[in-house]
Amino acid sequence: RKFQRKHREIIELECALFTGGAGRVIANSQMVKDEILRRYGMPAEHVHVIHNGVPLHAAEPGAREKVRAELGLAPSDYVAVFAGSGWERKGLAHAIAAVNALKIPVTLLVAGRGRRSEERGLPSSQRVRFLGALPGEKLPAVFAAADVFILPTLYDPFSNACIEALAAGLPVITTTANGFSEIITHGEEGHAVAPGDTRALADALTAWADPARRAAVRPRLAGKAAHFSVEENLRRTLEVITAAGHA
Repeated sequence: RKFQRKHREIIELECALFTGGAGRVIANSQMVKDEILRRYGMPAEHVHVIHNGVPLHAAEPGAREKVRAELGLAPSDYVAVFAGSGWERKGLAHAIAAVNALKIPVTLLVAGRGRRSEERGLPSSQRVRFLGALPGEKLPAVFAAADVFILPTLYDPFSNACIEALAAGLPVITTTANGFSEIITHGEEGHAVAPGDTRALADALTAWADPARRAAVRPRLAGKAAHFSVEENLRRTLEVITAAGHA
């Protein structure tokens, strides 16, 4: 009951802001902006899209070899990584199902923790390694050890983990219900599939199994991620605030 009351209060506050309480609104993806316009009828010119800014940390030299050796993975093994908590919403069950469906060898590294109820709902798999919750500073090393990032989320306004993976040069496989998907070119920098489409996830994983293809796109992915810094986010946010003050 306490949760329901708190949830109702948040919805009431949201309604008040989007129906006249806020002069300007910053959405972190076009997907979220479209939701605001559709649900609350706020004037489009009052809603600005500024994608998240994420601190980007490079892995230490040799991190790929070190982490793979620790996990007993060969240099040539095909490795996907999933990072996040709230496994049901983030779609971990779909990621595991997709990995199980692959006809080629693959290992899925899972960084993060889920609730016990979420753990019980996961498919069994011999292809999955659970790493547990990791400090943020350790994720770059895990990303360095991987070949592709997968986050088949059922809903995410804009996933920071996807940007961090992109900065590590990993193609990102996610869903169209993730605001992040609007910044990548489908099929060229990753894949964005319908939520819950296990077959499409498996096809995307297969498409990125080619080491030459991944190597060719790596510089492009890292370069794109560089545009989503905290500094750029702050600069654009200040532009909106300043413009609103002069309106």
